Amino acid sequence: MLRRNDNLQLKLEVNLNQIIAPEQNLEVGVATVVEDRAKQLSYWALAHSAPEADFHLRDNYLLKL
Repeated sequence: MLRRNDNLQLKLEVNLNQIIAPEQNLEVGVATVVEDRAKQLSYWALAHSAPEADFHLRDNYLLKL
């Protein structure tokens, strides 16, 4: 994790070779829930296809690998 001023950067590396076949297509949902210093939550994702954040909706899976 890298923090600079008001920015936070997180790098994640996952070796999927043990659980997913190389020829399998992947759909990735990138999302997070952030709690600020005042304990308020905000919801972030590549997309929110509904009025309320719902990280289980497949419409929000925009990144296909």
